[in-house]
Amino acid sequence: MDNSDSDSETIRTWPFAAARSTASDCSDLLTALLATNVLDEISDANDLDSVEEYIRMKGVVDNSIGRTQLGVAFWLYPSGLHGPYHDLEGGAVERHGTLITVEAGVDVNEFMSGLRSRLTKNGVY
Repeated sequence: MDNSDSDSETIRTWPFAAARSTASDCSDLLTALLATNVLDEISDANDLDSVEEYIRMKGVVDNSIGRTQLGVAFWLYPSGLHGPYHDLEGGAVERHGTLITVEAGVDVNEFMSGLRSRLTKNGVY
């Protein structure tokens, strides 16, 4: 790739430079991760309070600075739908929820504010 144009951006397929939808570019990887059953599944019940508690526990948050010490990844699904998918009549499968990743060093309050503002309540986030 010719980088002589200072205004052009380098296109990287991995590692990602920006967040992407788990339902678009990475669907095969997402399916493989969900099949392993190694990701914890967290419901969005109680206005995401359980999500914040999970991040603070698994991310080993230093309360004096409010930042994660470890990265965290989990599947967030709408309350009442029980996990990442369910079988429909006729053999089809409906997927719901999203993969949430939190890097080490993230301010938990800022992260939760952003998460609350971005999530929708219509099945797949």
